[in-house]
Amino acid sequence: MRKRPTVVFVHGGPGFDHTMFKAFYAQLTAIAQLVYYDQRGNGRSEEGPRERWTLDQWADDLRRLYEVLGIERPDRLRNLVRRLSRAQLRRAPP
Repeated sequence: MRKRPTVVFVHGGPGFDHTMFKAFYAQLTAIAQLVYYDQRGNGRSEEGPRERWTLDQWADDLRRLYEVLGIERPDRLRNLVRRLSRAQLRRAPP
């Protein structure tokens, strides 16, 4: 079995969630593992105390998510798109 890259989608915020990514990027499931992530206090995540809604806390939460899921090198979307474009170009007839 071929290992697929993992793409983690993190919304801007506060006040947003992961749903903005799903409709457009769901088609990538054929070639990548997709993780849609809502930051603490946003979307479907637990609200928790608002004083913990900080950039440092959100970064720690994301690091912890990577640890729990065993994600060593999440792909940033732009890198994945670049690689897909190159692969598609190699397959295209001259």
